[in-house]
Amino acid sequence: MLTKCLVHNLVFIALLTSYVLSHRDCQAADLLTPPDNAPSFTLSNVRSEADRFGRSGIAIDYQRTKDGEHYGSLGGHGPDGPLSITGFGIPREPSGTIRLSQMFHMGRPLTDVEFYVTASANWAEEMSVTFLLSNTVRLGNPGPQATARPWTERERAAYEKNQTGRVPPPSLPDDHIAVTKLMTLVPGVPIAAGLFGEWVPAEFLSQAKDGRITLQTKRDDRIRTLPDVNWIAISSDDLSRMKSNPSQFSPSVALLPDGQTAIPGDAVALAPSMKLLVGTPLLLEDRQQWNDVFVLNADDASIKVRYKNYGATWDKAFPKTRFVISKKTLSELGTPSAAETFAANIVEESGDSPFPSGKSGFAGPEPIESRYKVKDYKVTASIPKDAVAVPEGTRIPKGTSLGACWSTWHLVTVLEDSPKGPIAVKWKDYSADAWDCLISRDQLIIEKKVLNKLKLTASKQTESLSAPRTWTDQSGKFKVVARLIEKNDEAVVLETEAGKKLTIPLEKLSPEDQEILAGVVTEPENPFDQ
Repeated sequence: MLTKCLVHNLVFIALLTSYVLSHRDCQAADLLTPPDNAPSFTLSNVRSEADRFGRSGIAIDYQRTKDGEHYGSLGGHGPDGPLSITGFGIPREPSGTIRLSQMFHMGRPLTDVEFYVTASANWAEEMSVTFLLSNTVRLGNPGPQATARPWTERERAAYEKNQTGRVPPPSLPDDHIAVTKLMTLVPGVPIAAGLFGEWVPAEFLSQAKDGRITLQTKRDDRIRTLPDVNWIAISSDDLSRMKSNPSQFSPSVALLPDGQTAIPGDAVALAPSMKLLVGTPLLLEDRQQWNDVFVLNADDASIKVRYKNYGATWDKAFPKTRFVISKKTLSELGTPSAAETFAANIVEESGDSPFPSGKSGFAGPEPIESRYKVKDYKVTASIPKDAVAVPEGTRIPKGTSLGACWSTWHLVTVLEDSPKGPIAVKWKDYSADAWDCLISRDQLIIEKKVLNKLKLTASKQTESLSAPRTWTDQSGKFKVVARLIEKNDEAVVLETEAGKKLTIPLEKLSPEDQEILAGVVTEPENPFDQ
């Protein structure tokens, strides 16, 4: 029987969502009857069917029979135990068909399966539970039918406590007053926080623009976020002390913007203009904990990193506001040996050069070729009369619909464009990021009317830039009023009102100016046309 517990994976790509299925273990799923505020679904007509590429798949019709607060996800099991299915859940449409296309599998074919809709919840921070929200549908003989069990007394108590905690406690604690929107609280001032029907001692940390309150509860030093000021109160004494001498209060912990994890005492937040070297050690706030990472690429808004002790498969970009740097690393950044020392943190799995770009130095923007896989989809179908191959040099904006050939023409949506290189696209019928890729322009087609509209827009934009305007550098400190004379892949030529010509590298211009110039094509100035 142990051999039946061996894990085997099966990946399905749905028409509307993406699922990854695998046998988790040999224990039955523990499903509860749903609460009154949960949605309900009816599944029907489960069937095996081939997708348009001839691969085996499964289709399930669904209908939402009742709306609710929880988000339904597809669950299931086979003879060997539950299936772990991850994806984007049941589509938001009230009814439809979920089509699952089998990409690959290891082990025996998954033909004996049962599917159903579930939802998960965490009650009062005491327990996590899963509800059964639908009937079950089956193919073959997957074993005993999944059923929902009644709640235990402990589960009922946790649910009631959770429901009580959906609103602030009804009465204020003794000698406390309600905090109003007109009050400005000082970080570090003591407050009372309403949690699951009771008031608990806490420390105010910050308030977001949308009104959310970030605080630290004293009983467990946990950092929490509450919806607004209706969930907190302040004692009359602390309010009086705060008004008379606000400087006496200071937060016991420091946080990143919208962060929920205390910044370590030996670290500081990244300055927006800080230059980072390839391999610079940083700390990333992710899932309410700090993770050791190393810098791969960086731009004005984000940093791509490699997790310590993990390979390139886990490399990922995050907003700059999610990182801190140790004071020790900060001091080392300015030393002559820092570039070589830090770059050694990035060891390629092939054992080749430790430098991602082939050399050590400052981490620049990540090339489009390293963010998406290059795919070769040769054109094997006739190009429709109303379409042409995507021309070189024409900027194709994000969101533009193109055609890519996979036996026949399929719709793809532009994710990112490089004017003279391949285009990053998402296949319209496959929402999973795993299908995102780079395709060369000669393997993509665009409707003629769409292309003409793009060229007209670019022409008008180029014409508008021929008039004097204010140009700004990367720092935002320096500006010049000039008109555009010429643009190439690396620089622009501007002419000031005094007639002076300036050649400015594109990378030296502000992000806003670079964005404006992205779709501009100019003819080189004729040196003999005087």
